[in-house]
Amino acid sequence: MTDPATLTARLLSNALQNVPSSCTEKQRIARQLLRGADPFDRFVPARLLLEALKAHLERRRLPDKPVVLFMDRQGGGDGARAALPIIDTLGKRFRGASFIHASFATPSRGLGSLLRGNLTRSGAEHGVLVDVVSYNRPAEGLELDSEQVKAIHNECDLLITYSPNGSGGLLPYPARPAGDPLLALSHVCVLSFPDPESSVADLPGYRAVIEAEPGLDSLLFRMQVTDEHEQLEELARCTLGPEGDAEDRLWVLLDNAKRRRYCLSVEPMSGGHPAGAPVHCPCRTLLNHGLINDVSVNRIVPAGNHLLSVAVGKKTLS
Repeated sequence: MTDPATLTARLLSNALQNVPSSCTEKQRIARQLLRGADPFDRFVPARLLLEALKAHLERRRLPDKPVVLFMDRQGGGDGARAALPIIDTLGKRFRGASFIHASFATPSRGLGSLLRGNLTRSGAEHGVLVDVVSYNRPAEGLELDSEQVKAIHNECDLLITYSPNGSGGLLPYPARPAGDPLLALSHVCVLSFPDPESSVADLPGYRAVIEAEPGLDSLLFRMQVTDEHEQLEELARCTLGPEGDAEDRLWVLLDNAKRRRYCLSVEPMSGGHPAGAPVHCPCRTLLNHGLINDVSVNRIVPAGNHLLSVAVGKKTLS
């Protein structure tokens, strides 16, 4: 790898290894609640990502040997499959491009080794230097100081954020005070969120997670709507579990919420207390009106039971 790419890969690797394991455990159930897309719809986010990348490359001239950082916030095989055509595109446009694939929430061994082998082999075939950073810690737990962010920003010519299969719903909301600096600096973003209108149809899958997960006894559905000051306030809630009312009331909550911009949050519960991170399911208009503070949304595309947000980091626009 070139020195800038090596520096960035090492910095990200060290930062990921410093994320507490409790962050992984906190998201474990939430990741089970993400309802995967059907085989056809799984191709849509990757296609949108490639289209957005090509449009960006037409608008902005990169150095002859660019350093590209690809951040897969979900982790795993879908992100690697989305990276392959990007590596091909870089190989056709540049000689000696460097590509860093950061696969969050992905073990270094096993799956991480498999991704590393496939991506480095593809890079060799297309004349792109590829490095893979994988560690079983979520992007949401990453803590980078201003100097680390500055170093990544200075060394990388193109930052890409990819969050397929509803994993955009894991983004913390309200956002952390410091925001998400790497998201805000991303030139190309495709973020996928669970479509709240699909939540009623997803209830059997949610119930299966409750039955399979020891210690999880229910899911709390919190419906929030925007008030006159454009702030989210809770409208109502219902529960899926013993003596729960979600199967009767969730569709009513959705029907009432549609009069305003809204977000449905699905929170794991145990003994009446939160048992992990919630999954946020914002409606289309809320995404368009700035639910995620760090990005500017260009386009919202429905795909099966997900809403795909094509966006650009706000700090790239300043």
